[in-house]
Amino acid sequence: MANRLYLSEACQEILDELYPSELGALTDDAGKPDKPKVTTWMQHKGFGGSNARQMAATYVMIAEGRFPRVAGDDSRATETPGEPMQLEGNET
Repeated sequence: MANRLYLSEACQEILDELYPSELGALTDDAGKPDKPKVTTWMQHKGFGGSNARQMAATYVMIAEGRFPRVAGDDSRATETPGEPMQLEGNET
C-alpha cells in the first residue's frame, strides 16, 4: 500500500513540475486523460505527429499512474490495466 501511495505522489509531482496545468483539463467523460486531445494539444504546440503521440502516451501513463512491466526488470512490478502499479511483497 505504501508503494502505491509513493507512486501516486511521485506521478503527481512529475505532472506538477514538468507538464503545463492546462493538460489536466483534457479529459474524457470519465475524468481520465484523453490521449487524442493531449496528442492534438502537443501537435498545436509544434510537435510532429509521431513525437506528439509518444509525448501524449507518456503524459497519460504518468497521469494515470500506470507503468508497463519491463522485460528483464527484477523489481517484480505488476500492472493491472486501469490500476496503478504495485510492487509485490512490499506491502508496508
